[in-house]
Amino acid sequence: GTFVGLRGEKHRHKLAELFPTPTRWFDYCTAVSDTNCTQPDDVAQRAPATTDEEESYFVADGLYNGYFRHLPEQNCTTHPTTCYGHFVDYPCSWASHVRQYTHWLNISLKSTGPDPAGGYSYMQ
Repeated sequence: GTFVGLRGEKHRHKLAELFPTPTRWFDYCTAVSDTNCTQPDDVAQRAPATTDEEESYFVADGLYNGYFRHLPEQNCTTHPTTCYGHFVDYPCSWASHVRQYTHWLNISLKSTGPDPAGGYSYMQ
């Protein structure tokens, strides 16, 4: 299967490097943007204006193009046996078996979205 090149500890660092975590618009403005989104850049044209915008990972028309970053727990130098690559899983109201697949196939990917099960809502 295609999972062979992903499984095992020998691929943990590669997956962590290749799959950073998506960043909410609010978090981009407060933690990444040099101007806190007071000036337009290649990622965000402005700061989010509503709660829905704050929670968004992408907004059409170039308002927020989305941004991916490596979180501290994805740092394989600091966390060599627990670092992971990130993937975007379904919300908990949808059927997803990725958590079981990644566990039993020893694939170092994890979804850490805001949903209680680590997924993301359709609107995000």
